[in-house]
Amino acid sequence: MRKLLITAIAGAAVAVAMVSCGKSKTGGVEDTTTSGVTSIVCDQSFQNILNQEIEVFEYTYPKASIVPYYTDEQSCIDSLMNLSTRLIVTAHELTQDQKDMLKLKNRPARTQRLAVDAIALIVNKENDIDELSMQDLRDIFSGKVTRWGEITPTKLKRDSIAVVFDASGSSIARYVNDSILRGEKFKKNVYAQGSSEKVFDLVANRKNVVGLIGVSWITADMKGKSESVEETVNRLNQNDTTVIDFDNSRIKVLKVRSDDTCEQSFVMPEAGGVIGSNEAPEKLTFVPDGSMTAFVALAAPITTWADNAADVVAAFAGGQCIGRGELTADNTYKLVMNGTVSDGTDIDVKYYSSRLGYVFTAASLVKFANGTIAGSAANPKKLAFNLTGKHPLKMKAYIRLNGNLAMLASSGDVMAAFVGSECRGIAQVVSNANHESVYELNINGSLTGSEYVKIRFYNTQTKRLYESTTGFNFAEGKEYGALNTPVTMEFAEE
Repeated sequence: MRKLLITAIAGAAVAVAMVSCGKSKTGGVEDTTTSGVTSIVCDQSFQNILNQEIEVFEYTYPKASIVPYYTDEQSCIDSLMNLSTRLIVTAHELTQDQKDMLKLKNRPARTQRLAVDAIALIVNKENDIDELSMQDLRDIFSGKVTRWGEITPTKLKRDSIAVVFDASGSSIARYVNDSILRGEKFKKNVYAQGSSEKVFDLVANRKNVVGLIGVSWITADMKGKSESVEETVNRLNQNDTTVIDFDNSRIKVLKVRSDDTCEQSFVMPEAGGVIGSNEAPEKLTFVPDGSMTAFVALAAPITTWADNAADVVAAFAGGQCIGRGELTADNTYKLVMNGTVSDGTDIDVKYYSSRLGYVFTAASLVKFANGTIAGSAANPKKLAFNLTGKHPLKMKAYIRLNGNLAMLASSGDVMAAFVGSECRGIAQVVSNANHESVYELNINGSLTGSEYVKIRFYNTQTKRLYESTTGFNFAEGKEYGALNTPVTMEFAEE
């Protein structure tokens, strides 16, 4: 079996938990760090590695039971911020604003780094390319290169390149957008599949496809299928996590090398030091200290939640703020952009919605051109935001179990709201005026399109997952049922 040490893009998996005091009991078992029942909302990129960790933990501590919910990175953070869950696993820490918000809710967060993951590139074994550079990846993701033959001589020279990854809101998508594409948008040859399993399936069946996958999925594909829990425990205790034994008859892993050429920056020497020489002088590039003006306006559906007195609009070049907007009319802003920005530089415009608590980005809205004006007060440029993966809208649902499930229910059960495969909220059990136990759900919704919500329920006594036989349409700001008149739902085993 071949052993590969992958050169890939690294990122940390961190667990964020809200701190609380006191102990409780779940089905007669005291909730401690090694007993009782709890739930975790996890970035689906880490699904295989977390499943393995849960299996080992429950094997080591038989009185403990962990129920995982896998969704995109933004939904993980949303579920923590609206207090729907107490523990999440994501690829990056909370922002300081998010930490401060939890403190205001008397739910301070504690972060623990769990592991370092990476992104691996997988292709069909009929693809004879074994290595790509970081520049190759940028060219592929940005659409500058569309056929394999444009990269290197290959038998697939006429085949178009298709890129697939797990989900639009996942940490893999965010990392590629931020760190490889540097804020550029994915082009039409890049597709979200909905899950990592579907990425594997497509790569295995199509020779022109390259897949982006968390390295933990490759490791689990290699070892997790055949080894026992005892073997898994022993292997993890030996820290056997860096070398990948990957042997698949239809898929191979590509190596990733550094760029063939590097972007260099000018660095001042220490006292007495010399940069360049008479024979090979250092070449310096000077950029203009210019100014540009742009008139921009919000567009539907964002205008529904606009608050002109509290919202903020700003322009960014390469991650640096170069101007803040001045409100000139309803939902319209004047941006004066200053700084050392070269002509032709893409300008991103970011908008903070105070009512939604979100920052939206209109990537590459204009290109910087010194001394020019983009748009006008009468005809401003519309801010087109990518709303995929954002779920800032809220609604409530009050659910009551029926029949056998109601009799089997205990405090360790977990109920959650789903739109498709995305977890949009985890229930809390509350009592109403009739002294009934009711499941209260704070559900997150998207800004675009109608969404159909279904409820899933995990019962600790049967150790089975159930789904509601009916659902309801998401309605922002509304309630489905009420605390004293909850909706009684029927469930079927999944």
